[in-house]
Amino acid sequence: MRFRSIFVAGLAVLTISSCTIASDNSATDQDQTETSTLTIYSGRNENFISPFFDEFTAQTGIKVEARYGDSAELAALLLEEGKNSPADVFLSQDAGAIGAVAAQDLFKNLDSSAISVVAEQFRDPNSKWVGITGRSRIVAYNNKKYSATDLPKTIDELLDPKWSGKIAIAPTNASFQSFITAVVQLRGEEKALEWLKGLKPINHKSLKKMLKWSKQLTKVWLI
Repeated sequence: MRFRSIFVAGLAVLTISSCTIASDNSATDQDQTETSTLTIYSGRNENFISPFFDEFTAQTGIKVEARYGDSAELAALLLEEGKNSPADVFLSQDAGAIGAVAAQDLFKNLDSSAISVVAEQFRDPNSKWVGITGRSRIVAYNNKKYSATDLPKTIDELLDPKWSGKIAIAPTNASFQSFITAVVQLRGEEKALEWLKGLKPINHKSLKKMLKWSKQLTKVWLI
């Protein structure tokens, strides 16, 4: 359904990029290849991503030193550290965070052999980053009150007045913010703002409030 394809095509929310090493203490490319430790700033939860780091170490012998945190906070840290950052790799689950760092030219070009396996729409045209997983936006709904055919088929159908008071979103959640980033990329800032203004009259509930009602859910959630 179109509602799903919009976001699969528009988001590569988990991205990985090679960071530029400071010029005053940088090694040659050969030395970096032979390094025994890789420093990764990871915006992905440790419980989810650390098993992959362990497997990488098992296969290559290269130890991973990971710093975990919110993707946006780690991006801000990279911007503050600049070319003096100890990070070798930035793993982000937020497209906006990657874009902010890329805009400051802090990423090296990724080798074409490493990113060619990923479709072009999910990687940077300048080879600064590549998507490694995708995420779909879904609608969670009370199937005792609605059927799948009742649900909005596009994000614009969410603005239909018939859904007033029945839509719940988490506007401060990083995933929702990434979703808005995708809308901006696909439609432009003006159209994205127009959609958000159209959503406002829907009188959406806050996520915390909705969680309190979760046992008696009668609404529609945008996740």
